Amino acid sequence: MSAIAIATAGMGFIDFGTNSHWVREISRGLMDPDELGRRLTSKIICTLAIGIIWAAITSFVAPGSGLWTASPVMLGLMVNQTSQVALRAAKRGDLVSITIVADKLVAFLAFLALWASGSPSPEALWISLTCGSFTASILGWMLVERRHRPVIRIGSGSNPWRGAGYYGVSSLANSAQTLDLPVLSIVAGPAAAGLFAAVNRWTQPMSLLASAFSAASAPFVSRSADVVEAWRHVRQAAWMPLCAIGLSAGVALAAPILVPVLLGNGYLGSVDNLRILALVAIFSIMSQPLTVVLQSLGHDRFVGTWMGIAVLTQLALVVVLGFWFGSLGAAYASLAIQILLFGALVARVSREYRDVRLAGVLAEIEGLLKS
Repeated sequence: MSAIAIATAGMGFIDFGTNSHWVREISRGLMDPDELGRRLTSKIICTLAIGIIWAAITSFVAPGSGLWTASPVMLGLMVNQTSQVALRAAKRGDLVSITIVADKLVAFLAFLALWASGSPSPEALWISLTCGSFTASILGWMLVERRHRPVIRIGSGSNPWRGAGYYGVSSLANSAQTLDLPVLSIVAGPAAAGLFAAVNRWTQPMSLLASAFSAASAPFVSRSADVVEAWRHVRQAAWMPLCAIGLSAGVALAAPILVPVLLGNGYLGSVDNLRILALVAIFSIMSQPLTVVLQSLGHDRFVGTWMGIAVLTQLALVVVLGFWFGSLGAAYASLAIQILLFGALVARVSREYRDVRLAGVLAEIEGLLKS
């Protein structure tokens, strides 16, 4: 399990927001299949090189740990995620879903076959996950229309991270938010961390809906000329974040019932934590459409900067509030930062909206004067 966690983290670090950036650039007509193929080739080669180095070091330093298996798992995850870029940019979420189902199905069947043949569970797990990833990658590549299909070009690579820096900052900021729990454990002790951790992931299903909304909307929004046109596309999929908000509100209201039923009366101290974290999820979900619009219209620097500031401030608040108020301090820190980030995103989108409306009015006046 440690190797798989390392592989997932390594994949996220190496990707550094490139997949999201490529979807935007392809949707806006700024990247053709040839350029995508060159960048994809470079990223795969870099991932392969890092994987070989990791496998060599871990095999020498910790030969019996199995940590070397993070390399093939990481490579599989990287190729799998990258193979979805062309499909997402083509607005073929239905085909992306097919590759995801194929990934999970092949991994499940491979694990059963290996387990039935007597292979140890850890070995069966990493092999099955790798098989699932590569199967989905091949399927994803085949499902892309030939004219949009990227071609692997060895020896003619291109910098895969060019232009994706602030997408990467946003991605790292999202990952860094998970550090609130270890920071709380340090400043407030394991008891407070336990109360916080007991319900800290209960809002993740709602976040998955918001993430699905982002993936579905990004290609459409990227082709928009301005924020007004982008909103028309976002509005069509607004039911997804609205459902997530409704579920989060339900969790907040039902917290006094859910916690003792699912965790027992020993965790009654987590009720208030769950209520606050459900509010955190609501503000986070409301920020998703604004983030998609701004990033897709080329304001990824603004989003990345504010997300970086927000996460650093959150961790600092966890140190202070966690020390004084324990687990509630960490929850309030998350809520404060999500409100701050939501406010910043609303302000920027409102400014863009006013500018577009003003430009429209001025164009109408100019037309009247010419006539």
